[in-house]
Amino acid sequence: MTKAGSDHDGNFTNPYGRNGWELFVGSVTGPYIGVVLSLVALQYTAAGIVSSISSISPILIIPASIVIFKEKVLPK
Repeated sequence: MTKAGSDHDGNFTNPYGRNGWELFVGSVTGPYIGVVLSLVALQYTAAGIVSSISSISPILIIPASIVIFKEKVLPK
């Protein structure tokens, strides 16, 4: 019996078919870019507007999730 995410020899296999360095670069640069852009927005815009736009970002991701990843989005 093998564990999930491992082959028959017990070696780890990446279920997503990506290299580890791509995931590492994305996980480091993504939040960095997000924080930098939010600080730039705070510098040039009122704090209330920046806060409102930042808080609706999960809602703005839903259409991209449906179109790009073909995910079914259900209301919960």
